Amino acid sequence: MVSTQNGNTATQAAGLNYSDAWGKKITVSGSYFYNYTDNKNHSDITRNYFTDNNLVYKQINDDRVINQNHRTNFRFEYNIDSANKIILSPSLSFQNNATQSNLAASNIIFDNQFLSNTNTRSSIDNVGYDFSNFLMYQHKFAKRGRSISLSLNTTLNEKNNDGTYVSQNNYGDTLITGLDQTFVTYSNSKKISANLSYTEPLNKSSQLQLSYNPSYTEGLSNKSTNDYDSLASDYIDFNSALSNKYNNIYQTQKGGLSYKYQKEKLNLSIGVDAQQSTLLGEQTFPFEFTVNRDFQNILPNARLNYKFSKAKNLRANYRSSTNIPSISQLQNVVDVSNPLQVRSGNPDLKQTFDNNLNIRYGGFNAVTSRNAMLFINGSYTDNYISNATYILASDSVIQGYLVKAGSQLTKPVNLKGFYSARTFFVYGFPVSAIKSNLNVNGGVTYNHTPSLINNVLNISDNYALNGGAYIGSNISKDLDFSLGYNGTYNIVKNSKQKQSDNNYVTQATTFKLNWIFLEGFVVNTDVVYTIYNGLSQSYNQDYFLWNA
Repeated sequence: MVSTQNGNTATQAAGLNYSDAWGKKITVSGSYFYNYTDNKNHSDITRNYFTDNNLVYKQINDDRVINQNHRTNFRFEYNIDSANKIILSPSLSFQNNATQSNLAASNIIFDNQFLSNTNTRSSIDNVGYDFSNFLMYQHKFAKRGRSISLSLNTTLNEKNNDGTYVSQNNYGDTLITGLDQTFVTYSNSKKISANLSYTEPLNKSSQLQLSYNPSYTEGLSNKSTNDYDSLASDYIDFNSALSNKYNNIYQTQKGGLSYKYQKEKLNLSIGVDAQQSTLLGEQTFPFEFTVNRDFQNILPNARLNYKFSKAKNLRANYRSSTNIPSISQLQNVVDVSNPLQVRSGNPDLKQTFDNNLNIRYGGFNAVTSRNAMLFINGSYTDNYISNATYILASDSVIQGYLVKAGSQLTKPVNLKGFYSARTFFVYGFPVSAIKSNLNVNGGVTYNHTPSLINNVLNISDNYALNGGAYIGSNISKDLDFSLGYNGTYNIVKNSKQKQSDNNYVTQATTFKLNWIFLEGFVVNTDVVYTIYNGLSQSYNQDYFLWNA
């Protein structure tokens, strides 16, 4: 329930899996896992802005995150008879997360002239749970190919955060400000969705499928911030600018029709869904506003699987979908955890419309043990949620909070023109001399990403050319090892910020060992050596990571 952490992480984990058959009609499976991670991350950032005052931003950040996670799930499948089946699958997770962060940042202009700096300390204790449940009933009629199924999905999550925040800010004009605060945040989300599906055969090779999928999602996010009162020696001064109350509701009604054809080598499915959705949002504090938007979408989809032979096949899959902004993206409230880089939500955000196409061709020669695979992916997003960054030329009041000149404001915005493409191939063959298999691979990735900087549209084109080789052993059933190398050449080009163009190389060499040294006991280890070249001289790095 927290974002992925960079840095070095020490992990301890234990788990238990269970599976069984309760008689001839019932199969069950379940698991419980516990994870404990201790993450440490030190980052050092220097960022050059090619503005009129030659702004340079520097930041040193030290974070430590300790996380504990309990996860359990269960699956119950009851085959009532040859025509009826019930599946029940609940899952539950609890999480406790403690974060400590220290940040020192500064803005410098005109070749070392001090503009502003900040030093902040924060600690947050997060506690939450996440519950989901899937229930499905399926019935097959006497007529071959005719069936009906009804499924129900429910999810519920809740999170409480308690934290402290202290900052001292110097803005170079003898103005020194500070914050000493405690805060409490609470958020939850509830979702229920159903799917009713009916299939009707047209002939031996084809069938129609009708589906209806309604869903209802409700979420809220509240934050209460108190400043320290020196007279009372307590945190009793309510800070309205850094507190908020927001809730939203997202409802969808989706119905679809698809045609499926299957005969000998060809398996084809073509369909379309019509979706009506409504997004309702209400913020009651610190500023009142409401969001009420309706969306209508036609969502086509298609799948193809063609078998040239038992060993060669072509698969293609096209899918369109929509995604709504998160609560944090919609909230009209400021985040001042870094006073020099303030963030805000945007209640005017629209949902995104995503299109994705995957094509995969694969083949295997059983006589020579050679294999090959080619993968192609392309995606396009309309109303892509990107960032708009503003470098403030003068002091500005943002949602009731004073942001000083030279600081930055970042908020999410909808932009057109995001698309990406990727190709990847693998060719493998045996090397009998060392009882191993050798795989060589290569590919190209391209991303076209829009963003706004001081209301100027910048398009970033990122190209990545990668290639590598991988040797996997086949020595014995008790001992396996692998050795691999992968290198990527990255090219970054910008339409407006030409000074940010860059070419750099990343390389990674890996070694893995898996050894069954006693019956039922396994030890495994891996070593990774990573190299970065082509960035500024101080950021050319190489390092080892060893997991055991």
